[in-house]
Amino acid sequence: MTTVLLNLVNSGLDELSIVVLAMGIALGGLAQIIAGIFELKQGNTFGGTAFTAYGLFWWSFVLIKICPFGAAAADHVTVGYYLVLWGIFCGLSAIYSAMGQILNAEFGKKIIPLG
Repeated sequence: MTTVLLNLVNSGLDELSIVVLAMGIALGGLAQIIAGIFELKQGNTFGGTAFTAYGLFWWSFVLIKICPFGAAAADHVTVGYYLVLWGIFCGLSAIYSAMGQILNAEFGKKIIPLG
């Protein structure tokens, strides 16, 4: 839901508001960080890293948007690079997970560790 709201803003269909920021802090951020901690406690390094990274992405994104430290506001180009780098991270997490699931199932043993 948080990603859909952000994409509505990015596409120009909606404006950035407290609704998107609050979802980013609560559901996108805190909930995923908690899920990541639980995954790490279960020994799932991949899931723990992914969940906590996405949760911290949302907290950093909200900080960038509200700019609470008196720093200069982020320009559109820099925010674009920021989002592209996160897109690359997401793509690599997805490819790793997909390849791990396929190869582990095909060979009937752990070739690529997933958890």
